[in-house]
Amino acid sequence: MAAPPRRNPNHGGKRKDEEPWLAAGIRPANFLPGLAIGFLLGLLLDLSSSWRPRFSLPSAPAPRGSKRAAAGSSAAPAPGEELKMVLVVRQDLKMGAGKIASQCAHAATGLYADLLARC
Repeated sequence: MAAPPRRNPNHGGKRKDEEPWLAAGIRPANFLPGLAIGFLLGLLLDLSSSWRPRFSLPSAPAPRGSKRAAAGSSAAPAPGEELKMVLVVRQDLKMGAGKIASQCAHAATGLYADLLARC
């Protein structure tokens, strides 16, 4: 059986004065301009989305098998109308408290997205 190859100490290894690649990117000279550029780009993208028109063309009716049709929401509520979210937990599925909380959070997130879409 052959001996493992030896490494040449002058090649292939890291020098003691060489920094890891991540530490070189976190220096203030690199980090602060990157942070400022990222902030300005994010602000620019956010402002460009606010210039969209507030009205939208009526969309085509949802297909019969879509989630919206299955949910039973045939008409959108009028502005100012109260919305209700109902969570039904079936006992035969033996859902734990964590799964119930997860389903509730998922439904609340979807409701929030629908409310934002209406504004």
